[in-house]
Amino acid sequence: MKHAYREIGKIVLAGIVMVSLTAFVAKGWLLRELGNKMDTPHREYEKYQDFASTKAVCGREAPEIVRKGSWRQKQGEAIPIADMFEGTDAEGNPVEIELVGIWDEGKNSRMEHYQREGKRLAGMESGIYLLELRAMDGERRTAIGRFGLLVEGNI
Repeated sequence: MKHAYREIGKIVLAGIVMVSLTAFVAKGWLLRELGNKMDTPHREYEKYQDFASTKAVCGREAPEIVRKGSWRQKQGEAIPIADMFEGTDAEGNPVEIELVGIWDEGKNSRMEHYQREGKRLAGMESGIYLLELRAMDGERRTAIGRFGLLVEGNI
């Protein structure tokens, strides 16, 4: 029993030391003192040659994806993505749109309806689908857009 008390005492002592050190460091005194003694050089990054171009690229607006076609389609039609959506970059130039995912009302993936070679949707049953599209400009800025698509059955 004496051995058990000794082990428990060691654990409690280690816990007290850990809590004390944590409180000491969390208070910030130790880190603040170490930071005051460090000599860190100040750099003016604005004077670098590529700063202006880097700032311009990083400050660009992301491309925009807009719907240009109807949000309603007929069941069984082959629907080219380019007929329904268009993407433009910050300067207004067209960018390519890529379909990332298709989900039905039950949140099941329906990528089997996407024909990559023709970039179109085909063989879709009637229902409501969520399309996730991605556009990327020449500076590799990306935009992701989610759009609903209603596929109506033949009446």
